[in-house]
Amino acid sequence: MSGVPYHVGERLLARLAARHARQVPGVVGVYPGRVPAPPDLAGPARGHPAVAGASARVDDGSAEVTIAIITRLGESCRDVAVAVQEAVGAALSRDTGLTVEVRVVITDVLLD
Repeated sequence: MSGVPYHVGERLLARLAARHARQVPGVVGVYPGRVPAPPDLAGPARGHPAVAGASARVDDGSAEVTIAIITRLGESCRDVAVAVQEAVGAALSRDTGLTVEVRVVITDVLLD
């Protein structure tokens, strides 16, 4: 079946991204609301499928994903964001074969 084109749905990609992000140490959760889609720099705005905490855009073998996460006071926001970018990007590339750019938005910090 090699050589047969396939398409990875944007909603599926967003769901996978949210799932993988939840597994990263320092992530308490994924924002429960809708996240704005990655900016469409190549053309006019269009609707992008989003799930709670993540949105995605797939275009010609590459993808842009935005994930909104919640972390905990005492965690380095920068370190957690970088860990999410690396883990989610690697997992989505492995799962889908796409080149993936991950943007992370920290929407809340729990003050235990």
